[in-house]
Amino acid sequence: MEEIAIAVGISWIVLFIVWLPGYFVHRIVINVPHPLLQVFVRILLGVGFLLIVLSTHPRFHRFGAFHIPITPHTLALGIIGLIIDYAGIIFAIWARFTLGKNWSSNVVLQREQQLVQTGPYAITRHPIYTGIFFGLLGTAITWGYLTAYFGVICCLIALIIRVNMEDRLMSEQFGAVHGAYRRHTKKLIPGIW
Repeated sequence: MEEIAIAVGISWIVLFIVWLPGYFVHRIVINVPHPLLQVFVRILLGVGFLLIVLSTHPRFHRFGAFHIPITPHTLALGIIGLIIDYAGIIFAIWARFTLGKNWSSNVVLQREQQLVQTGPYAITRHPIYTGIFFGLLGTAITWGYLTAYFGVICCLIALIIRVNMEDRLMSEQFGAVHGAYRRHTKKLIPGIW
């Protein structure tokens, strides 16, 4: 099981390495909706990730209620969690590369923004968030503690807030084109929601 936990950690390091260069590219922003809400979302994401990471730390296990195992620590569940994690991370990275210069770490409208509808964006409107959610879920399944699942819930709430902000912003910018896209492409879970 330790090897699987290490493999899960590696997936998040790879995601971080792929994401990092995008934080240093500055584009001309023409609209930043709800800046305080975006700060709250970042804090919620940070708390969620912190809970997931701390769920595996032995010192954190002293706080008994947080160390409750939810998912049994079996090889089969570890492998299932790892597969879900890797599928999510790969999907998020594919989406990030597909989005290209349209990506921003904040919910913003950039000059020359395009409505990308190809690749993973033909499968779901927010494939980066879909991938991150499944990566988090796979991680929680692998690690198995209540704290990790609380972390997933915190992150999911933050992602849903971002999804709704982005949908409003894209709808304002792209009007009927975005409306048609919304009608035939689900938000986060292909074919479901």
